[in-house]
Amino acid sequence: MGLRAAGNNARPIEPHQAGASASAPRLFAVTDADVGESDPLQTQAEMVQEMASLACLAFATMDSGALQRRPLPRHLGASSDVYHAYRRVFPLMEKKLQLPKLPPGVAGAPVLSGASTALAIAAGIAAVVGVSALHKRAAAGRSDAQKKSGPNVRVGLLRMHVPQNFRDLVKNDVLLEKAAEMVAQTLLIFVSGRDKHEVVNYTSELYGMAWEVACALGKPFLDIRIVGGGVSPDSKTWEELVLQPELNAVFGEDALVDVQRLNAQRFERDGLFAVTYHPLAMHVERRLAADVNYFENEHADLTPHDLVILGGTFDHLHNGHKKLLSLAVSICARHILIGVTADSMLKKKSHAELVEPLERRKDAVRAYLTFLNPKLVVDIVTIEDPFGPAIVIPEPAAMVVSSETLAGAAKINSIRVERGLPKLHIFACRRTESSTLSSSCIRDKIAASRNR
Repeated sequence: MGLRAAGNNARPIEPHQAGASASAPRLFAVTDADVGESDPLQTQAEMVQEMASLACLAFATMDSGALQRRPLPRHLGASSDVYHAYRRVFPLMEKKLQLPKLPPGVAGAPVLSGASTALAIAAGIAAVVGVSALHKRAAAGRSDAQKKSGPNVRVGLLRMHVPQNFRDLVKNDVLLEKAAEMVAQTLLIFVSGRDKHEVVNYTSELYGMAWEVACALGKPFLDIRIVGGGVSPDSKTWEELVLQPELNAVFGEDALVDVQRLNAQRFERDGLFAVTYHPLAMHVERRLAADVNYFENEHADLTPHDLVILGGTFDHLHNGHKKLLSLAVSICARHILIGVTADSMLKKKSHAELVEPLERRKDAVRAYLTFLNPKLVVDIVTIEDPFGPAIVIPEPAAMVVSSETLAGAAKINSIRVERGLPKLHIFACRRTESSTLSSSCIRDKIAASRNR
């Protein structure tokens, strides 16, 4: 639920309701769609926000009755703590600042005093800045069950730069994945670069990448809109996107973005509600850990290892599996150990009844490895837990994973260190294949063909 600037579907606070002139600051309104069940902390954040707007109006017009005449929003009960704070806030501020009273029924004129105007603006901005903290507190206070229920950002904005090196490439992968994961309705992406040519080319490529990410997340209807910075004189700028009325959140790598300034700008310019900022630097650094070697990185050391390990389901062996197996063979000097997931661990897979039997999956893996390099020693074992032999083999080894499973690789090395075993050398590949390149997609197609 969120407060929006007055629009076609909103119930705005008309100027006469607050005893203000037509030039009064734009106020927030609660849309009909927003009325319903809500997080108490989220509601408090929204109420503080609306009170901030009303306080600014009251200060600017010197009308102490503005707040008292404001109809109570329908989603609050008259006995709530927020309601009482709502009705008390302006009289307390008025008393503290010793503002003059106006005769009943007389609308105040705009204050020309520099000090009063500055005070009004400062009060409004300070309150809006406080909303950011309340929004963050509300987000942090949600239960695990609520977090699992789905994305909590309706409209988000992500800033990306045209990648200039491998680090930038991986960073953009993470930013796109995380932003798409958290946004429910519309994801706006602003792309900046050194010149128009590279911005246009990367924007074109990014549409395909964004589609693949959305499909992989099970969100094919996510509305993704990409704006190339500087592509044309009339194209939207970053500053204009930040001021979009429907915007709920901003995503970026930098953890030091001045959120207060961003929200103050939104309030000063258009009276818009505060947005939350989601720094993604932590996720980027995890993906770019120093002990991870990416096959796509031209500076990676791909010296062959005596033992290379790899795990997976390998159901209906497809090109994604073959890619990982081929990469594993490319850094293997002698011995390759493959863990194949047991049938008992696959019962919750979609169309689990169509998963190939364990031995058939093992045979397919062995046949492909033999085709790639018949001289390698190939051992294939059954995995009946999340880690398999990776946490028990005593000798040094390399492990091949995809970028999505890097967290699991880090956990394996953590367990090995606890057991006094040497860390595995982690080799990863970026996920670049189509969202339809998966075992689950193959099973879906098989199931669909059987139902015809």
